[in-house]
Amino acid sequence: MLEEKDIEVLKSIMKTVASEESILDKIDEKITKSQNILIDEMERTRSILEKKMDKVQNNLDELEKRTA
Repeated sequence: MLEEKDIEVLKSIMKTVASEESILDKIDEKITKSQNILIDEMERTRSILEKKMDKVQNNLDELEKRTA
């Protein structure tokens, strides 16, 4: 049977493990949030670039009509 001292050591270890799991959960949550922010920013940038590309294409089409 375990002595009181051994039980206290085990309790301490279990608290440490629970604390580490909590920290890891928070880290995972922050990583997920950061990933979502990056994805949103990439989509916003993509949208802006597509609009600029459309504008350039329209300018090229207009220039081609004028020179034809």
